Order: sequence, then structure tokens, then C-alpha cells
Amino acid sequence: MTQQEHDDLAAKNDAVTAAKADAAKAVEGLPAGDAKDGLNGRLAKVDGIDVPAVDENGNGKPDAEEAAEAFNNAKVHLEKALNTVIQPNDDLYAVYKLAFGKPVGNPEESTTTWREVLNQNGVSGFSVDKNYGGEFRYTYNGLEGSDIISTGYSIGGTARTMISRNDMVINTNGGDDIIAVGMDVGRSYSAGYTDKKYLTSTGDGDDILIVGLGNNNVGIHLKDDASLRISDRDDVISDGELLLPSSSYDHGSGGIISSTTITMGDGDDTLLALGYEGFGNAIVNTDIDLGAGNDTIHVNGDVKAVSIKGGSGMDILAISHGTLSTKDFSGFEVIDLGDNNGGVNIIASDLVKSGVDAIEGGTLKIIGSSNSGVNLDGDDWKSDGVQSEDGVNYNVYTHEAAPDIKILIDEHITNVM
Repeated sequence: MTQQEHDDLAAKNDAVTAAKADAAKAVEGLPAGDAKDGLNGRLAKVDGIDVPAVDENGNGKPDAEEAAEAFNNAKVHLEKALNTVIQPNDDLYAVYKLAFGKPVGNPEESTTTWREVLNQNGVSGFSVDKNYGGEFRYTYNGLEGSDIISTGYSIGGTARTMISRNDMVINTNGGDDIIAVGMDVGRSYSAGYTDKKYLTSTGDGDDILIVGLGNNNVGIHLKDDASLRISDRDDVISDGELLLPSSSYDHGSGGIISSTTITMGDGDDTLLALGYEGFGNAIVNTDIDLGAGNDTIHVNGDVKAVSIKGGSGMDILAISHGTLSTKDFSGFEVIDLGDNNGGVNIIASDLVKSGVDAIEGGTLKIIGSSNSGVNLDGDDWKSDGVQSEDGVNYNVYTHEAAPDIKILIDEHITNVM
């Protein structure tokens, strides 16, 4: 039964119940006798309508029950990573070690900080080849299951010199994988590491990458629909729960995604860039491709020199404590600015894309609050009335430079320039 069918049937049931109550009141005013008793007997046989629970997909399980089950499963899955840090004492990295009689590149001895991660995930080890510069490159090969990779420190290590660290690839393959990091992923952009090595590929599945769990100002908001966002710890949560990580992640004030490449493959993937307690950049000099599926990325802070692609599907870009521009991203259908000083700069010419980089359906919806900001860059933006969806009014804007695109801005966002 669909929601509309449920609502229609419920309305009819309410009408029957109200009519029965009115009739009972009228009969009550009649004098005692056989006639009154007969009418009361007839009224007693008038039953309400049995209104089944909503079951949109027709699988026999009420949607509310399915939603509760999905929420609980998501919570259990996520808490496996938030509550247990597999590598609590060091970065996860590779460094070339030469040893007599060992395979060329010596993958076992060159990836010692990964040993417990390998043990926990049942992975036999790393493979080794050479990158385009002729350097040894070490690849973590995940199984077709749900890998969990977690460290209280960094993957790669932006605070470390890379002279003694080798190129590395994380390939988790299929499954619903989680990578949880207390500090950083990648290499230091400010130190001159501008090539985007340290590829992370999560493969197919509903994967989660969380960076900066040492940021004690924020937590992971598991919403009622089992999607994830970043929330300030003093936020009032009315939808779902705020989950906090183990203190074993707390080796700094958060972290950054820097000078790296991340591809998340097919599936409904989530990337949370928690940034730093003092805000600033959360992602720099990085290419991110979320792939096919209904994906979500939440950036808590600003970005610099990034390319963030939503890919095919209905994708969400959430922003807090920072501002992104359409030059930084493509292929998103919803911009969620929340209630924590998120902002977005919209340049009409940036919206004209093709293929997976295009906005599916030609509509970019921007949701937020009075604490959000939208800058419609340049002139010639045209106000095109109001559109209502799911009880929310949106102010509609169009631009001749992007004739097939319309921007819907939540009426609660009053800071539109």
C-alpha cells in the first residue's frame, strides 16, 4: 500500500467513525424501547475500516518497520568502526624495506603498521608494483566483504616527510566498507606534494569514508533514514542520533584530505570530511569521484584546488562552516547547507555539464536555514516564482547561461545574494 492509498483509506475510516459517533448521539436521544435497542444493535455492527500500514514496495513488511531495521543495522555497522581503532598507535603507510630472500619490494616488511588491519579483515597482505616514477607502490587488496580500516592517526601522513614513505593504494574491492581516520588522508600539499598519489578505491558497495575523527567539536549524525551528516556536538538532534567516536581517535584536532585521489565506485556511498576544530580547509588538492549511486559527501570547512564529482544518481553535497563554489563540484542534485554556516557560490556557466557530471533532471535544490548563505554569482539571474515540494516552498531562479537548469532555494535561506 502506498502512502497516498493509506492516507485515502485512513480518511474514509475517520469519516465512518465520525458518522457512527453522530448516529450514536442521535440514537441516545430517543426514548427507551425496542426501536432504540434495534438501532443500537445496528450501530454496533458498523466497524471501522482496517487501514494497513504503508508498504510502498509491496514486500509485506511495513515501511516504518523496514526503516527502523535499516537504522539499527546502519548504527551497528558504523559503531564497529567508531568504537574500535584497529591501529591506535601510528599512521597507516608503506616504507620500502630490503631483506635477503624476500620478494622484490618486500611487501610484508614494508607495511608493518598495517598488520593488525590485515589480520582483522582476513586479507593475506599487500601486493607491490612500481608507479610511473619507477618507485615501489604498495596496494592493500581487500576481499569481497565489508572491510573496516581504522587508525587514530593518518593514512599516509600529511605531517610527515614522504621521503621515507612509498606510494600506496587502498583497494577495498566489493562490500560495504568503512575507512575511519582520526587525522589525515594523503600527503602535505603545503610541503610541495602536489601529485595526487595515495589512491583510495572502495569498489562497489555502500561504502563510508570518514576523515578527521579527532575533531572534538563534531559528531556523526545518523539520521532516521540511515543517511549520515556531520553535526556540531551542541546541536539539538531531533532526527536520529548523534554518534561519537572512541577517544582512541583523539590524537589531534581533526584532519584534512590532501593531495590524493579517492574513487568510491558503484553504490550509495558516503564521505565525511570532518576538518579541524578551528575550521579552515577540510579538503585540498584532491580529486574525489563518488561514482554511480545515491551518494553523500559532507564537507565541514573550506576546500582548495579540488574536484568533487557526484556521478550518476541523486547525490547530496552537504556543507558546514565553510563555502564551496560550483567550480569545486559537479553532478550533485541537492546542496544541503544545514544550520551551521554553510555557504555555496553558484556560477551559472559551471552548471552546464554532460554525462555523469550533469545535474540529473535539470534541477539543483538548495536546502538550509537562516544561518546558510547562497551567492548567485554574476548578473542576469531571473527570479521565476515559487515551487512547493513536500511542504517546503522554494524560490526558483534561472539563468540564460544555463537555460536547461533551474535553481530551487529553500525559503528558509534568507541570505541570498
